[in-house]
Amino acid sequence: MNKTDLRFWFGCGMMISMEFAILGSGSSANSCFFKGENGAFVIDCGFTLPQWEARMKCIGESPASVKYILITHHHADHVRGLERISAKYGIPSYVASDSPLKTLYERREFRPLREFDVDGVRFFPFPTFHDAAPSVGFFFLLDGVRFTIITDTGVLDERMFRAALKSDVLLLESNYCEELLESCCYPEFLKRRISSVYGHLSNRAAFDFLSRLREQPQCRLRQVYLCHLSEKSNTPERVEMLFSSLKDESFSITVCPKNQLIKGFCDDTIRKANSECFSCSNR
Repeated sequence: MNKTDLRFWFGCGMMISMEFAILGSGSSANSCFFKGENGAFVIDCGFTLPQWEARMKCIGESPASVKYILITHHHADHVRGLERISAKYGIPSYVASDSPLKTLYERREFRPLREFDVDGVRFFPFPTFHDAAPSVGFFFLLDGVRFTIITDTGVLDERMFRAALKSDVLLLESNYCEELLESCCYPEFLKRRISSVYGHLSNRAAFDFLSRLREQPQCRLRQVYLCHLSEKSNTPERVEMLFSSLKDESFSITVCPKNQLIKGFCDDTIRKANSECFSCSNR
């Protein structure tokens, strides 16, 4: 297991108060775990029930500790294990109001572009450009740390930029290399789907987005996780090479290889959020 530990970036003597883990990411399965003072939650459940349980065990967490699940969209790599996981552990699922996911243990709805609060965690769901409407990303405030998750989108818009600009931690899709996509074994219709406005984000688009963020004096980003890498049209090495120029001592970039578990921690030194200006809905 690769571990990314914020104690490395902020000093080994800090007390850990909040943690998160990318349980796995890629074209086949995606799931993220977050734990704060008021309990734990998961965003997406693309692993099967046994796979998800094994990954929870790897990070030393009980599946029964998860209080709720949020879903970005209904593609299988994000919901494959959702029904069995939620039913076995009695976990409610939060989905967009127009989501086709109906047969859930306990379905709770949110509306894109409307803030909502669950157990003291404030979420702002925003639309992404993907062929699985409704599809959303999340900007949220957890124990004073701001996260933004942007995956499964063919393009990036100003709303996403504003959310990322205000965030401490960004999970950003870097799905495909344009050259590898062109030459890989995918059929032409799939190549067109991936590279379309409603497909996935290229390495270059992710790089340009992050470069623009870094140019802004108000950018507060401390960590970026590049995720949802394609198995056939991307490699971690290509992503590392492209983004290496953006790394410095105050800003970490972690590439998330396919299905690899990445664990992170946040402590009080990263808690700079101002709850009075949380929303990015109209800025």
